[in-house]
Amino acid sequence: MTGGNSQCFASKGEGSRSTCCSAPHRSKSLHGSSSVGELSATHRRSPLFSARELTAAARARPMRPMGRVAVMALLLSVPAFASKPVERTLTGCVLGGAFYSTEDTVAYRLSPRGVDLAPLEGKAVKLRGWLSPGDAFALADGGAPEVLAPSCGERERHLILREQTIRLRVDAGKAAKGGDFAVAVRLIEQAMTLDPPPECDTFTDRATIFAMKGDLDGAVKDVGTLTSRTCRGDTPNPLLLQDLARALRAKRKQAARDVLQLALRVCDGDWCRPSIEKDLKALGK
Repeated sequence: MTGGNSQCFASKGEGSRSTCCSAPHRSKSLHGSSSVGELSATHRRSPLFSARELTAAARARPMRPMGRVAVMALLLSVPAFASKPVERTLTGCVLGGAFYSTEDTVAYRLSPRGVDLAPLEGKAVKLRGWLSPGDAFALADGGAPEVLAPSCGERERHLILREQTIRLRVDAGKAAKGGDFAVAVRLIEQAMTLDPPPECDTFTDRATIFAMKGDLDGAVKDVGTLTSRTCRGDTPNPLLLQDLARALRAKRKQAARDVLQLALRVCDGDWCRPSIEKDLKALGK
C-alpha cells in the first residue's frame, strides 16, 4: 500500500509496491522503447504501486529482482512511446492461456495476435515475429509457434508464478481500498499459496489488508513473520512496511513501531529513510 493516506499494495504496473522499486532508471518494455512505467505487478498495474512508490524508485539505486518485477508490473499497463515495430524472437512458456516471455529475470505476459495458445498449454515455445509499442506481438507472415520442450522449466514456471502472484496482490489491494474485504482476503490468500512459501512482501500486503479490515490479531501475526524474517524472498519493501505501520499505529502502536524499525533497517538510502524516521518519531516512546 502506498504511503500517506493511500495504500500502496503491490501494483501491477508487482508487484506487489509489493517490491522495492529502488532504481533511478527509466523502465523499458519488451519492445525496447522507454515506457512511462511498466510495473508488471506489480504493483503492476497500479493498486499497490502508488505515485509515491514510483517517485522513490526514480531516486534510488539499481533495482533488486523483485523491484524489477514491480516496475515491470506497472509498466504493463502503460503503452510505450511511439516507435516502429521491431523484429523479435521470444522464448517462454504458455500457462493459463497466456504466453510469458521468460528470457529476463521477470516474466512478461503477452497475447500474440491470432495465435491459438490452447494446444501449447504448459509447453516451452519460441515465437518469431514483430513486436510493436505496448508489447503487442504478431507472428511473422506464415510463421507458427515452435515448441521447444513439452513442459516449462522450473525457472520459467517460478518466474510466471511470481508474476501471477503480483497480479493477485494488486487486485487484492484494489479490493481492500474499495472496501470489499471479502474479495481482498480471498485474493491475497490465493497469492499466499500460488508459489509457496510466500515472499515477505506478500505477508506485508496481507497484514495491511488485515489491519484495514480490522483483523488486528491477524495483522500482528504476520508482523511477527516479517520481523523474524522467516519469510522467503528479497529484502522487504520499506515503503510497503511503512504503509503497514500506518495501518496499525492507531490501535497496535508497538507492532507499528516494530514494523517501522524493520523498514528502517532494510531502507538503503534517502529515498525512504527520512519519511520512515519521521513516522517513528511521531509514534513516540
